[in-house]
Parts: sequence; C-alpha cells; structure tokens
Amino acid sequence: MKSTKDAIKIVKEQGVLVGVATGRGPFFVKDLMEELDLDFAVTYNGQYIFNKDRVLFTSPLSKSHLRQLIAYAKKEGKEIALGTKDAMLGSKIMSFGLGSFSQRVSRFVPSMLTRTVSHSFNRMVSKVVPQKEEDLLQLMNQPIYQVLMLMTPEESEKAAADFQDLKLTRSNPFAADVINQGNSKLEGIRRVGKEYGFDLNQVMAFGDSDNDLEMLAGVGMSVAMGNGSSSVKEVAKHITTSNQQDGIHKALEHFGVLASEKVFVSRDYHFNKVKTFHHMMDERTQEEPQAWDLEGATHRAGFKIEELVEFVRAASSSEEDFEQAVGQLHQALDQAAEKVVKKTPAKQDLVGK
Repeated sequence: MKSTKDAIKIVKEQGVLVGVATGRGPFFVKDLMEELDLDFAVTYNGQYIFNKDRVLFTSPLSKSHLRQLIAYAKKEGKEIALGTKDAMLGSKIMSFGLGSFSQRVSRFVPSMLTRTVSHSFNRMVSKVVPQKEEDLLQLMNQPIYQVLMLMTPEESEKAAADFQDLKLTRSNPFAADVINQGNSKLEGIRRVGKEYGFDLNQVMAFGDSDNDLEMLAGVGMSVAMGNGSSSVKEVAKHITTSNQQDGIHKALEHFGVLASEKVFVSRDYHFNKVKTFHHMMDERTQEEPQAWDLEGATHRAGFKIEELVEFVRAASSSEEDFEQAVGQLHQALDQAAEKVVKKTPAKQDLVGK
C-alpha cells in the first residue's frame, strides 16, 4: 500500500529503525527490504535474521529432527516443505500456496472449512505428485531453517506433543511452521535490539496472525490489523484497520508518530484512550504544556468545586444535611485560602495538560 510505504519513509527520516518479522524466508523479503529500505528482517519466525550488510543470527534445524519430521509426514500423509535461505522446497502445492494469489484466495475460505480443504489438498497431491522421501532427505544437505507441514490447527496441536523439542506455530490456517524451541519473532526482535541498542519496550509491532501473538504480547506497543484473528485483537493494545484500509498509516497517526507537530503519547494505555475520547468530542487536544492564566485556572477550579458539591450531595440523607455540608465546604474553602496565602507566593508558573 502506498500509505504504508509513505509512512515507512517518514519514520525512517525521523531516525526510527524499521524492519519486518515474518514466518516467510529471507528470499521472500529481500526485494521488500530494498524497495522499502528496511533496516532488518526477522524471517522464518526468528530462525534467520539479517540486516542490509550481514546475517545477524541463524538457527538451522538439526538433521535428526528433520529426519523425524520427514518420517512423520510420510506416516501421516502430509505434504511437507523445507525452508532454505533461498527457497521453500519439497512440495509443489505448498510452493503454490505461498504465492500471493493463493494467499489472497485463502482469506475467503471459512475457518470451518479449513480441515476439509487441508485434507483435500493432502489427498489430491499425494495421488497426483507424491512426495519422495529420498528427495526430501537430499535437501537436508543444506541448512534448513524451517519446515512447513500442511495440517489443520488441531493436527498441529497433536503433532506438537510428538515433537516437544520443536516449536509449532502458524501463519495461515492450512499449515504449521516448525522451528527450534526458544525462537520466535519476539526473540528475533530482542536479538536485533541487542545489535542496535534498543529494548522491547521501545518497539511498536503490527500483526494479524496467531504466530504474532507472542510478539504482540511482548513489545511496548502492539497493534492488531483490522483483518487480524480474534486472538490477535485480544492481545494487542490497539486495533487499527486492515492494511488495505491504510491501517499502519492510521495507527502511526493515532500515536502521533506521523504528526507534523509534537504529539504527547503516555505510557498509560487508559490515558491515551481518554485522550482519544476527548479528541472525538471536539477534535482538539492539548499536546504541549501550556501555562494557565487566572481565568482558565478559575474556570477549571469551578469544575472541581462542582464535583465536590455533587459528592457531598450524594452523601447527604436530606436537604438539611446537604445545606449544612455546603456551609462546611465554604468554611473549608476560607481556611484553605488562609493556609495557602501563608505558605505560597501569589505569582508562580503553573503548567498542565
């Protein structure tokens, strides 16, 4: 989206590091890195990390684990693909499924049909172009950073019990990503932070899939895309629109990252929500601290006094009690004025939001 490209350009001009964290391989994001001038890429769910100049971290799967996964796929009749730094190899149907056309089509498949579609693919492919175990074993001569196995979410949960030394995550409803335990998008971002000198609290991350959950839960500011899964939206601190509806650009605007003028963003999530509410009411918020004049301070104090009167009215059991309480408030105001005059100079700088 043009709005996303524009947003990335602006924040990079401000000195912000921008990268991508994905379940795809490095071959998939290299052109994107050049096009958007990204600073780093966490690929294969944290298994392969690189920047413009060099590879920062790799974690290939062991040969023994690969043999076990290939044997499991053969036993269960599952399509399987092995991810190298240059390609996803071993399954023609899964290579097709990683294409942009297939990714767009998969969004229109109802979740209740995921199991049916997955099983149909496996049965169809196994009959038409059956995978050969010897071909998969031959691929193991080069480093394999991630295994992609065509299976439903329920089947991947079952497989996870058989491969406790490995981690199964998902970036689409039809296949499981298999990586080493201890790695993830979040851990990959943490490793990038050590390289560049930032921590996770300084990171804003966007996500839409279940393999983004750990990342969104662990960074300082997490944003769910409008087309994201329900679990992603539950974890994220903010929900924006879909990328097709300028979601990234809108979120960066919401938090003031793209604003032409300075915008105050609190670390308190609830404060930011209240601020957004006030902006909706009159489309105005005070971003810079501003000195109060006497008229403004008196006006604000009047609101506070009204709140106090409402408070004692709610606590009064009769009109007589209320009148007596108001009289006591007048006395308290006079006493407070005398006390303040004795300890505070008449003129002082007073600023607030």
